[in-house]
Amino acid sequence: PIHNRNGWKIAQFLAGDTRVARTHYPGLGCHKNYHIASVQMEALDNGIPYGGMVSFELQGAKREAMMFVEKLREQKSVITHAVSLGNRDSLIEIPSCGTHAKGKISDNLIRFSAGIESSARLLDDFEKALSAVFPVWV
Repeated sequence: PIHNRNGWKIAQFLAGDTRVARTHYPGLGCHKNYHIASVQMEALDNGIPYGGMVSFELQGAKREAMMFVEKLREQKSVITHAVSLGNRDSLIEIPSCGTHAKGKISDNLIRFSAGIESSARLLDDFEKALSAVFPVWV
């Protein structure tokens, strides 16, 4: 399904970007539960089995995470800021700004739920927002 493919492509993109401190996605070989996920998760229609949910932490702190989500909104991204995830549309949230504010999670953790939009558009939206937050990153 498109949801899984989009999640996989975004996870690969984020994992290879130095502006991202950590990418959490069970389909990445570096994920601590990759081997379990590869056995337990079943691909539908010969697709990618790991789902469309991706969490990641940007370099920096909560400020950068908030700027990233704001840049997506400003550039009229197909990704919508939401307080909960799970829809056919791509959604993004910062848990530390909402219901998980007092939990034991990183302030700069961002959760993304891939929708069924074009993966090229999603990747472009991510790249533009990252470039806006980190304009001189090498």
